Amino acid sequence: MKFVRHVKKPGWGVGRVIKDDGENVLIYFEAVGPIRLRKSLAQLEDVPDEDIGESDILRHLRPDEKGNFAAPPLTFEEMVQNFIRIEGGGFEQPRYLAQEREYKDKAVEMAADLLGKARLTKALREGNFAAIFEAYKKVVQATNLLSIFEKARLTSLPAANYRALAEVLVDLLAGEGLIGPRFDRLAETFLDLGIGSWPTCTYGLFVTDPATHLVVKPMFVQRAAKALGYEISYKAHPTAETYERILNFASYLREKLIKRGMVPRDMIDVQGFIWLGTGGADGV
Repeated sequence: MKFVRHVKKPGWGVGRVIKDDGENVLIYFEAVGPIRLRKSLAQLEDVPDEDIGESDILRHLRPDEKGNFAAPPLTFEEMVQNFIRIEGGGFEQPRYLAQEREYKDKAVEMAADLLGKARLTKALREGNFAAIFEAYKKVVQATNLLSIFEKARLTSLPAANYRALAEVLVDLLAGEGLIGPRFDRLAETFLDLGIGSWPTCTYGLFVTDPATHLVVKPMFVQRAAKALGYEISYKAHPTAETYERILNFASYLREKLIKRGMVPRDMIDVQGFIWLGTGGADGV
């Protein structure tokens, strides 16, 4: 594979040479898709192969049945422009902070109190399952990251199921050992309780450790991954294996944003970028 950059068109980003007949060259640029150029006129410079990530969309281009390389429904650059259009700039813009950041920060502060490890383990040891349920419910209600339907299913959970929820929630947020098995236990239990959506299963991790964890809203995470050509092998039923791939993607996206000059503080900003960049705020 050969990668290039157009000296006069930096906004096109890096491109992969698809076809070169000696006179003309067909290049798929990451920001605009396929462009045919006359080699004698185009000012191109080579981009080292090692500068292109293994999961970059340019490495995974595939022609359709007619042999054409069509632009994806959404590109990374379009995500950036969507974000800028809505928020007026980067992650430090007052509009972004007011609309997307501040209420999530407040939820994180609330979670540090209500879902702190010491408090959770004490309540579980004393058999105060209702207190754990009420704490999680209160933190969930502090944001709009779960849909009204997901919130309704959680808040209407019968008291007889509080213990099952409390045990796996405390195990996930305050337990020891590898997180994978603990996540799978919570996901299976939440599924049995009728609350096993991706946002509900990942919300607790997100608000208690936003430096590491992402609340997964499937439609928008899938759109973002497709835009960057990153294979997350999404599964509708939450599992630790899929969640690990999504977190790896979120880290990859974060690095892409940093290279673009937008520096996310944590996964709250990454989540905000995914939501706004893929059209969540536009109702797409």
